[in-house]
Amino acid sequence: MQTKIGFIGSGNMAQSIALGLLEQNWNNQQLMVFSPNAASKAWIQQKQISIAKSISQLSTDCNVLILATKPQQAQQALASISLNSEQCLISVAAGISTQYIYQVLSANQSNQALTRVIRAMPNTPSLISSGVCGLYAETLTRELYADLAESIFSAIGSFVWIKDESLMDVVTAISGSGPAYYFLIVEGMISAAIELGMDKKSATKLATETLSGAAALLKSTELDPTSLRQQVTSPGGTTAAALESFKTDKLQQIIFNAVSAAKDRGILLNKECLDRLNTKP
Repeated sequence: MQTKIGFIGSGNMAQSIALGLLEQNWNNQQLMVFSPNAASKAWIQQKQISIAKSISQLSTDCNVLILATKPQQAQQALASISLNSEQCLISVAAGISTQYIYQVLSANQSNQALTRVIRAMPNTPSLISSGVCGLYAETLTRELYADLAESIFSAIGSFVWIKDESLMDVVTAISGSGPAYYFLIVEGMISAAIELGMDKKSATKLATETLSGAAALLKSTELDPTSLRQQVTSPGGTTAAALESFKTDKLQQIIFNAVSAAKDRGILLNKECLDRLNTKP
């Protein structure tokens, strides 16, 4: 049976996955989208992807469903899903645990003991097929659907399987939120250069290209970040002076605090979703 993927939601992540799959020679007839705003999405029309009239239609016509809604819309979407034992649900909704997904789906008796759920945390560079995605699934689900999940997410970058779902909040804090950290660093470098007399255009090019070059170097070598940093750092030189300033200001602790804050927020978001789900009106 040919794989057919139904997207619940038509935002940036659904778009990046769908277009990535088409670039990897998937057929547009293998894709379908449901979203209240789907009809207004130019990318769906341009690629001649079918638009479902309902989530129920996706459940009927597709053997893989990708939940790509905002977290606050997840409950309503999940409540409309009916899956059989041959189908798989992949969630890219941030902060939504498999426990939450199973609990919502279990309200529909036909879903009990049948659902196969994979939790995925891609990041925004997926929009240019340069993303990295954390994947989690229970053992049986992973055995059945790992190849499928890997084929989907390799279309938009790379992936890492996570053994313990609790670590998905760390994935979110590192790679999900991580691009914003790097953007903030580049912002700071640009601002510093301007304050020290450089024009914005030159400062932007230097800071941006330095980041992309450093990332490319890190990916192309077997050396770890510590070794590469040491190669750049001459005793008593300019880099050493900057790194000593970072050390004085406890940069490593600042980074740890930020990542921990993002992780804790992810845990809280899931708790809030579960609390709302379990609170009787």
